[in-house]
This record gives sequence, structure tokens and C-alpha cells, in this order.
Amino acid sequence: MTAMREKYELWANEARASGRAQISWDIWQAAFQAGVQHEREKCAQSCDAMATEHWRLYKGRSEPIDKACMYNPHTEGISDGAALCAEEIRARSKPEDSASLWPGLRPMGPEEPQG
Repeated sequence: MTAMREKYELWANEARASGRAQISWDIWQAAFQAGVQHEREKCAQSCDAMATEHWRLYKGRSEPIDKACMYNPHTEGISDGAALCAEEIRARSKPEDSASLWPGLRPMGPEEPQG
């Protein structure tokens, strides 16, 4: 074992024994989850913007007025689909659905073999 690896093993064993490893893991998971939730919300906002834009095109409320899009079922479908997409993205961001991205994955504890 190299000297750097030995230093790491000493530090890791001490961290596991003191419980710092679990605390660090919990903090990392919470921070990662917050980042995922933030990205999901940004995606949902993009879908909302697309839904609004296509609804305005469908109703003829957008300047300049595009007569090909006015009351076109395809334009309405794009609007409806984008709105549904935003709802689904937000539904996946609810805390009960995203308690852990990797259920069952835990940091290596002192009782587990190293290697």
C-alpha cells in the first residue's frame, strides 16, 4: 500500500468509527437531491412556457398572428402535451417519490469488508 493510501485508510476508518461518514453521506445526498429538484423545476418551467406560447398561438393572441396555427388541433395538442409534461415532471419532484435516488446504497461501514 502506498503512503497516501495508508493515510486515506486511517482517515476513512476514523470517519466510519466516529459516524462522520454517515453524516457526510446524508449531507451529500440532500445536496444532490436539491440539485435534482432544482433542475426538474427548471424543466417544468420550460414546458409551462411552451404550453403558454402554443396556447396563445392556438387562440390567435400572439403577435404576429400566425393563421396556420389558429385553432389548429396540432397546435392545441402541443400546448396540452407540454402542460402534461410539466405536471409529470413536478409529480416526480414530490418528496415521497424521491426519498433516495439509490435506495439500499449506503456508505461502507466499519463492519463491512474493505477493498
